[in-house]
Amino acid sequence: MQDEGLNEANEILRKAVPLMQRLNIAPTPYNYGVCYEYSSNRTPKLNKLMDATIRTLGGVPDYLTKELFHQFVIDDSQFNNEHQNKIEALIEASQKNSKEMQGSLDSLDGVLKKSKRVLERADRQKHIEKVLNYLEKGTEKAIESTVKFNENLNVVRYEIDALKSDLEALKNNIELDPLTQHYNQKGLERYMYTWKKGAEDDLSLLLIDIDKLQSINKKHGRRAGTSLIRYVGKLIKDFNVDNSVLARIDGGTYALLINELELAKASELANSIRKKISLQKIRYKDTKKEMTQLTVSVGVATLIGDESVSSLLARARVYLENAKHRGRNRTSSN
Repeated sequence: MQDEGLNEANEILRKAVPLMQRLNIAPTPYNYGVCYEYSSNRTPKLNKLMDATIRTLGGVPDYLTKELFHQFVIDDSQFNNEHQNKIEALIEASQKNSKEMQGSLDSLDGVLKKSKRVLERADRQKHIEKVLNYLEKGTEKAIESTVKFNENLNVVRYEIDALKSDLEALKNNIELDPLTQHYNQKGLERYMYTWKKGAEDDLSLLLIDIDKLQSINKKHGRRAGTSLIRYVGKLIKDFNVDNSVLARIDGGTYALLINELELAKASELANSIRKKISLQKIRYKDTKKEMTQLTVSVGVATLIGDESVSSLLARARVYLENAKHRGRNRTSSN
């Protein structure tokens, strides 16, 4: 959702809510977010997918709106844990209001049906007056709930806009990885060049790569892989290594650069990190079923003489590939 003015937002809202009612789409935050974006006509690809689904199925299933929400409304894979918690709290609060509104609409439906039955056998003026009073109260209650729900939807919209602004700010920091808030390769290289000046064969680099991440993404979805990337970064960070910098340089690969640490100690640290990760018991959020063992492979390289930064990084990659070829869940060093 983009930052519209209040009038424009209300105009889109007037299109989105009837669309949901016409297609019998439940007023959940995911459904609302997708229908709001669809009604804004800003995302042609989303509208094309929605139109095709509506033609084929006559509506949009909840499981699909959830995927469309993550793909087109807000890509939460780019947020850190704090943002993730905010999104979950926002959805939970909105879900509660959605259920309350649905309950009021169901109650109104009951009022209408009962009123119709009474009218069919009403034979006196006072019967009709009672029905009108009953109908008026039921309608007022539904209107109050609808107004409250619409107010809540506006809160959701502004909260999402704020979170997206945070994401944009993270992206604009050229040395930070927006997914994890650790350094990216540019930030890593800055430290490598700075520390290299005073290094004496004691600047060590660990390349730590999640094994079979592509298979995990294929089997369980990209969001599962994204969660694992964040989780592994936290595990590495929890070692609290002195004089170190942690960076995610691509995919599921982390680089841990340590100043004033010789090769032997660096290899010991690499094995400690590898073992700790392999001992983790991870369960799927939905099924609570335990995931296949999570492992990493590690390449360890320590600066040799006046070796260049690019050479040190290249050697660490060679050792990482060696660890992979030897069967994964291994450490390889010079």
